[in-house]
Amino acid sequence: MTLSPREGGFSLRLFHGITPETETSCFYFWSAANGYRQNEPEATEQLFGEISRAFDQDKAVIEAQQARLADLGDEGLVNIPADTARIRMRQAVEKMLAAEKG
Repeated sequence: MTLSPREGGFSLRLFHGITPETETSCFYFWSAANGYRQNEPEATEQLFGEISRAFDQDKAVIEAQQARLADLGDEGLVNIPADTARIRMRQAVEKMLAAEKG
């Protein structure tokens, strides 16, 4: 019997979402859809533990970034390609504010 490249392999889908709550806080969501050794609870628990540790590290970085922004403000931010969503959102808000002012 020949296995396809996916049979017996590792399969994982992750969702990682951050959305604003207030001006200085956010909701942080993550979820994992496990396609690996699903009938082995210990394997799922181990996988969850590893993923949880990784996302906890991300959470610490996000918190540190927010603390830095609270100290210095965002005027000194340097835009990079990963900031496209933030840049477009700010442009849209500025356009709406300008329209409200007439």
